Amino acid sequence: MTTFVPCIYSRSEIHLLLSAVQSSQEKNGCKIDASTLRTLLLFLYGTGALVGEARRVLREDVDFNRRTIVIRGNRFNRSREIPIGPDLYKVLRRYHTRNHQKGKMSAPHFFLTKEGNALKERAVGQTFQGLRRMAGIARDDGARYQPRLHDLRHTFAVHRLTAWIKRGADLNRMIPALSAYIGQVGLGSTDRYLSLTPERFRTQLDKLSPRQGKQRWRNNLALMKFLAEL
Repeated sequence: MTTFVPCIYSRSEIHLLLSAVQSSQEKNGCKIDASTLRTLLLFLYGTGALVGEARRVLREDVDFNRRTIVIRGNRFNRSREIPIGPDLYKVLRRYHTRNHQKGKMSAPHFFLTKEGNALKERAVGQTFQGLRRMAGIARDDGARYQPRLHDLRHTFAVHRLTAWIKRGADLNRMIPALSAYIGQVGLGSTDRYLSLTPERFRTQLDKLSPRQGKQRWRNNLALMKFLAEL
């Protein structure tokens, strides 16, 4: 059986998606405006959150003073609170100022349709596929599925790992942090992103991979303190 390999968007492809947002949402029938779609894309790429998690974020979950967001898990996953960086903070703050006006919000959610309602899964998926086609992004590797909105989660993880490797960061410390940040219970799912990083980093990965050695993650007190402060 063929193992599914997610699409990892390049930074140029991310730019193409963002550049096509305005044109893709100019049709009268679009329920999601350009501002919401662009902010949603940046939120997913900047946090690695699941699409469903992003749709469930409430306005009260975004704390601009502490610069944190509560990510609400489904019935199988616990909720978690994550910090947000300065760039994403500015994006979310701008969206909040422009889109969260009293009298125009029917739902308590952070991401809203033009009518002020919560985003629906089907509408979000269809909207993204239209955007992807307009941006000219497609897979030609024989994959069964074309690039998906969910692949921004995988892209976030791989781009983070790539940046850490370039800086010579200790992956034995950072991979558990990444796992906690995106809400994965086990490290195995996060560890698999190592195989999706650019091939030119293979030597570093062989040295830094958490599979090397027998030390247990939870016995690293400094690491556990770091995770607790996320």
